[in-house]
Amino acid sequence: MKPFEIHSDHDPETWLRLWDSKIVEFTSKNKGAYSGERCFFGTHEKNQLMVFFHSDYDTVYLSTRFMGTIEPDGTGSKISGVIGKMKSAIFFLWFMVAAMGIGGIVMLSQHLWQQAILLFALAIIAFFCAKITPKDSIVRLEKLLNLISTLPAETLQPENTDLSSEEAENTAGETE
Repeated sequence: MKPFEIHSDHDPETWLRLWDSKIVEFTSKNKGAYSGERCFFGTHEKNQLMVFFHSDYDTVYLSTRFMGTIEPDGTGSKISGVIGKMKSAIFFLWFMVAAMGIGGIVMLSQHLWQQAILLFALAIIAFFCAKITPKDSIVRLEKLLNLISTLPAETLQPENTDLSSEEAENTAGETE
């Protein structure tokens, strides 16, 4: 896992609104709706953040993701965390490496060469899945977080959805 930290001139509330404008909320409904898209999925609760790049080739649990926090920092905010794979997925892969390695040794002791070779090959594949994090995925997430941090706040739509006084007059005139 690679540590990541960035400072933004935006306060945490504005930064999270900018986040919402660039990240698709990770729900089962959105996962289906955006399954063929090349987009970023993510969630945030309070100050906890999680985002990953989704494409048809990435699996949800083995995809590279950013997990971190956002905190106020002077007049802006500090976003810090790690970029890597889910810890539970990594644990599972290391368990597979160990189990298949032990199974391969057992097969060797019983002179079952083909089964031993197969188990060792699978253990090697699981080892590389656990160890390798594509550099492109790390760079892609870093660029996204940098982009969100440098976006001008003026790009956001106003939060207030009340009708303006001009629109209210037009609606009142129509009802009479």
